[in-house]
Amino acid sequence: MSNIVNVSVIIPTFNRARFLYSTLICLTNQKTQISYEIIVVDSGNDNTQAVIEYFQKYNSNIIYKKIESSKNVSLVRNTGAKCANGDILIFLDNDILTSPDFVQNHFEKQLEKENIVVLGNRNSLVHFNIVNETLLKESFYMLHTLPFIEDHRKDKDFNLHGWRFLYSHSFSLKKKLFIKSGGFDVNFGDVWGYEDMELGYRLYLQGAEFCFLKESPSFHQPHKSNCENTSLKRNISLFLRKHNSYLIELACSYGFEIFYEILSKWEHVEPSNYDDFQVILGVVNNSIEKNVPENRRLGIITPFDNKSKKKVFLKKEILKFPKEITLQILIESERIGKRLFIDRLVDKEFLDLQELFTRIGYKIKILNLENIDELLLTRTKNCVSSIVFPNLEESEKRFVYKWMAVSLQKKHVVQVFDLQNNDNSAIENISLPHEDNILLDNMFIPYFSTNGKICISIQKFANISGNPLNRIQTIVDDADYYVNSDILNQNSYNIIDKYEFSILTFTAAYHYTKSYKEKYHQPSNCVKNNYLCFMENGFLEDGIDVILEAFEQLKISKKKLTIKIADYDALSDKSFRLHNKEAIKLKTYNQKQKINKDLLLLKLKINELKLNDSVTVLMANYSIYEIMKLISTSSKVIWTSIGLYVAPEIYLAILLGKTVILSSHHIIPEELKNSTLICDSKEEPLSQKLNLPNTLDLLYCKAYSTDKNSLLENFYKVKTDNLLIDAEMLACFVKRSEVIIEKCIEIIPCTTGEYIS
Repeated sequence: MSNIVNVSVIIPTFNRARFLYSTLICLTNQKTQISYEIIVVDSGNDNTQAVIEYFQKYNSNIIYKKIESSKNVSLVRNTGAKCANGDILIFLDNDILTSPDFVQNHFEKQLEKENIVVLGNRNSLVHFNIVNETLLKESFYMLHTLPFIEDHRKDKDFNLHGWRFLYSHSFSLKKKLFIKSGGFDVNFGDVWGYEDMELGYRLYLQGAEFCFLKESPSFHQPHKSNCENTSLKRNISLFLRKHNSYLIELACSYGFEIFYEILSKWEHVEPSNYDDFQVILGVVNNSIEKNVPENRRLGIITPFDNKSKKKVFLKKEILKFPKEITLQILIESERIGKRLFIDRLVDKEFLDLQELFTRIGYKIKILNLENIDELLLTRTKNCVSSIVFPNLEESEKRFVYKWMAVSLQKKHVVQVFDLQNNDNSAIENISLPHEDNILLDNMFIPYFSTNGKICISIQKFANISGNPLNRIQTIVDDADYYVNSDILNQNSYNIIDKYEFSILTFTAAYHYTKSYKEKYHQPSNCVKNNYLCFMENGFLEDGIDVILEAFEQLKISKKKLTIKIADYDALSDKSFRLHNKEAIKLKTYNQKQKINKDLLLLKLKINELKLNDSVTVLMANYSIYEIMKLISTSSKVIWTSIGLYVAPEIYLAILLGKTVILSSHHIIPEELKNSTLICDSKEEPLSQKLNLPNTLDLLYCKAYSTDKNSLLENFYKVKTDNLLIDAEMLACFVKRSEVIIEKCIEIIPCTTGEYIS
C-alpha cells in the first residue's frame, strides 16, 4: 500500500458485525487506481473485531480503532476523522453496500471544486439476506433487480440549501473542510438524528456547496430502527437552540421548497420596544445575521417547553405569511405561552386572525392595551387528533376511519396519516362524497405536526408496531377473526372493541345514507329477484362459494346475482410512490396473487354451476353514493363472510330498506338483528376453512361457515319490518357513536412538544 492515501472511508459501528461484514465485502472490492483506506471505529461489544481481522488478512488498507462503549455516533465519527490519513473523507454507515466505483466516483467529484460536499445516492432494500462474498463482488449490480425504495432526494434541487439533505449514511468532503467546520457535534448524544443536518448547516455557513452523486447508488441493508421519537425531539431542540434561523424551522418540519421562496424575500425587521416579552414570534431571521437573540423566532417550531413563557408576542406580519405557516405559529404560540399579545389589529386583520384561530380550535377576544392587543383564547375544539388509516385493501374499514376523521373535525383539529401514502382519496373504493374528500385532503398533515398537542391517536391494533406517532393511542379492534389480547389489555391503550366498531360502522353508513336521500330524492329502482353480494376480503373469506351454491339451487325465474369487487390494481398504482417497480411488485405481490386466485376460483365456480348467464362480476372502485345506487337496484343483499365484521355496505342496504341476509356469527348492534334475515353458521378453525397450514399465529383463529340450506331458505323470504329503524333509534346510534369517540378524546392530553433544555 502506498504511503500516500487519497481517500479515507470512515465507518462507525456499534454491535453491527452482521451488517458490517457485507459492507466490507463491497468496500474491499473497489475498482480504482487511487489509494484509499477503510477506518472502522468500533464502540460496541460484539464480534466486530473478528470480522475486521478476517478482512485484514487480505486487505492491508483496513484500520481498526476500538474505543470505549458508546452510542454517540458523532463522537465515533469524529474519532475516525482524527485517524484519517486521506485528504478526502467519506463517511459511510456500517450497513451500506457500495458499488465497485463508489470510492472512485466520490474522489473524482471532490476534485471538481474545493469546498464541495458530495452526498451519496442510497437505495433502501426492502429485503436482503445475501452474505455470499463471491456473489456480492462479482454480481453487485444484481442488487438493482431487487425490490428497493429510491432515495427521496434524487429529484431535489441541491442548489436550494443542499445542507438539508446531508445524511451521514454516505457523503464525502475534504478533510480540511471537515476540521474547519468543527466536525460532528457530540452534544447530540447517544441517538442519531439531525446531527448530520446540523453539520451540513455549519458547512453551508462556511460557504460549502452541496451536490448529489446520482452515479454509483449504494444500497441500505434493511433492519429495525433504533431511534425513538423522544430522542429526535431532543435533537431538534438542540439544533434550534444552536442556530436561530427560520431555515432550520422549515427544514425540521416540512414544506421547505414551498415556503422558502416566500420567506427568503421577507425583510428582517428587528422588533423594538418589546423588552417585556420573553419570546417574539413572526421574525424571519437567518443565522448569517449576527447577534440574533434566541427569543426572536419565526415560530413554526421552537425549543421551548409547554407554557414556559409568561408573555409571548406575535408580530402581525404573520397574517401575510402563507396560511400553513401562520397556523403553525399560532399553534406553537399557544403551546409555549401563558399569555399571547399581538400588534394593534384593524378590523380586517382581526377577522383574518379569528378565522385562523377557528381552524385550530379557538375563539378569540381582543383586550386593547396601550399600543398592542392581548389575545384571550377560548377553546372550541379539542386538541389535535390523529387517525392512522388502514391499508387500501381494507376499503370497507377504511371508509369508517375516514368518516371518523370527517366527524371529528367538527370539534377537533384532525391530522390524518396514511401508511400507504395514497395521494388521492377520491380514487379509493367506497370513497366519500366530493366535499368530504376535500376535507380529508386538508387533514393529511395539514400542520407541521411536530409540536401540536395530541390527545387521541386512532388506529388498528394490528398496526401498533408501525405507528409513526408514538403518542397516546386508541386502538380499534376491527379484526375479522381474533384479537391479540395481550396488546389490547395493556392499560396504556383505549380500546374501541368489535361491538363498538359495529356501532361506528352503522352510524357512518347512516350519515351518508341520509345525505344520499337528501341529494337524490329518487325512488328505488329495485329489480325483482336481483341479488347483490360483496367480495371484500376473498372468495372463501366472504363465503362467495356458499352464496353461489345456494343461488344455483334457487328455483326462481329470471334470477340475477351481482358480485361487487374492488379494483385493487388501480389502487396499488397510487401507492408507494418512492418504491421501484420491483419493490412495488413485492409490496403488492401477495395481494395480487390472492386476488387473481380468488377471481379464478370465482370463475371456476360460476362455470361449474353453469351460472354465467345469471351472475355478473362487477370489478370497480365506487364512491359511497355509487354503492348506494347499486344497492337500490337490488331486492336482496347478502353477507356471509367467515369473519365477524359486517361491512358498511350491509348497513347501507338495511337503511335503504332492502332485505338483508346475514349469518348468526356476525357482530351487529342488537337493535338491527330484527331488521335482517339470519342464517345458521358453525365455528371451525380458520386454517381449516381457508386450507392454510396450522401455524401458531392461526392456532386460535376461528372462522364461521354459513349453512347453505339455511341461506337458501332465506333467499325465498322477504323482510318487511325494516321500519323498526325509526328516527329515535337512529338518533340513539348517533349519540352512542359520539360517546364511543368522546371516551377516547377525554384523556389527559399528551403533549409532543416537551423539549429538553
